[in-house]
Amino acid sequence: MKAVQQAVKLGIIHGYEDGTFRPNANITHAEMISMVIRASSLVADNSPLTSFSDDADIPKWAKPAVSKAEETGIINVGDFSNGKFAPQAMSTRAEAASAIVRMLEIRE
Repeated sequence: MKAVQQAVKLGIIHGYEDGTFRPNANITHAEMISMVIRASSLVADNSPLTSFSDDADIPKWAKPAVSKAEETGIINVGDFSNGKFAPQAMSTRAEAASAIVRMLEIRE
């Protein structure tokens, strides 16, 4: 609980629109990369496009983070099947760990 409170305080995580937090729920690619970008302190501008073949499916709220993650190399189109980000697909631990490691490398 303390780690969650700290992450909320730092602005890394937010609850859902209905006021819930859902600590046992899996997270989507869109949610995961948004948290990684918030944790990085990188500024996610409102870039309108990414190189992903399913760019139109990326939610408006997540697109700046996905764009920044792609721009900085935290994620790459080639890392995803058929070049699709699949924003609503559940993130694996490996995907999250890879994004976090790359984020930490670019911050150094």
